[in-house]
Amino acid sequence: MTASKPTRHDPLPELIRQLYAAPGTQDAWAPFLDSLCLSVGGVCAHFLSVNTEGHAGVTLTVRMDPAARALYEQHWGAFDPWGHSVKLRSIPAGSVVFGEQLVPHAELQRTPFYAEFAAPNDLVRNIVGMIETAPGTLSVVSVGRTERQGPFAIAERALVSALMPHLRRALELHRRIAVADGMRDTMAGVLDSSARAIFMITPAGKVCWMNRAADRMTRSRDGLAIDRGELCAIRPSDTVRLRALLQDAVATATGHGTGTGGWISLGRPTGRRPLAVLVAPVAGTAAGFWAVESSAAVVVASDPDRQKGPDEHVTRELFGLTPGEARLACLLAQGLSLDEAATRLALRAGSARSRLKAIFEKTDTHRQADLVRLMLLAGSPL
Repeated sequence: MTASKPTRHDPLPELIRQLYAAPGTQDAWAPFLDSLCLSVGGVCAHFLSVNTEGHAGVTLTVRMDPAARALYEQHWGAFDPWGHSVKLRSIPAGSVVFGEQLVPHAELQRTPFYAEFAAPNDLVRNIVGMIETAPGTLSVVSVGRTERQGPFAIAERALVSALMPHLRRALELHRRIAVADGMRDTMAGVLDSSARAIFMITPAGKVCWMNRAADRMTRSRDGLAIDRGELCAIRPSDTVRLRALLQDAVATATGHGTGTGGWISLGRPTGRRPLAVLVAPVAGTAAGFWAVESSAAVVVASDPDRQKGPDEHVTRELFGLTPGEARLACLLAQGLSLDEAATRLALRAGSARSRLKAIFEKTDTHRQADLVRLMLLAGSPL
């Protein structure tokens, strides 16, 4: 009888759980980043998320010698071959690449960056995850390792790739709840005064807290209601979809799943524009920021009548559009003509027409006016 091989521990569920505990403050991201670094055999890790529209960002480095970090920030960052690679700009959001794909290792070894910074500090291999690359937004996670360890493996890239949609979702939450440490005690009051309806959901699927907007929304039964303690939509088919997303989010927050939750559009009996609803996991510190530490999911419902226009990221998820299609659709919804939108996006007229045709197919519309109407119905959820 042969002995069975020990089962290798899968780090993904715990990494996801830590990730959804991160939104709130800069420091709350450190445990996740540290665990990610160790899980892929790295010696340091960096997380950068910036947005030109003023949304809360994250800039964090773990396991790097402070002196080396200071050298990089003060001088060598301007000469980083990976960060300044032309190929980096063409990598689509959600992709994970090895450093060698950006700069061949033999070429890297011939640079002053390698000889005077990377090699002396044992930071010569790299794996990079492009979380967000939309105009005005850049979110990247990277892990470095030594020459002795050799290049990262396919399995390590697969692990980072599996985290990409969760990183995106966690950043969405972070931008909506990030506050200074000294404001934590007032967060419940801030959420309670929000115009958005916010519901906290327990691991058992029950509503354990909601703000005033949520209370008003459920009392009017205008798209959402509460039945025996559980959140439901007015239409049975919408309830099935909503609860599937909630089950998905709760499983992830409790370490039993890897889903991200998602966006859905809910019809309203009043005939007003549908509600745009985000369902996402929350855990640990982040759950405390969302007012109830025992919660495992958050539901944020927005009335599109209060919004200025459709949101590009939400539009992609609601209608299954590509980033380029979503940008074009949003510009059209803002009142631009197809020619004006094409000029804004630096597209040829033929390319713009082809992209619009693809949008029509995915949104089941046939005219630009119908598309714009649908886009405005989706609104700008958050």
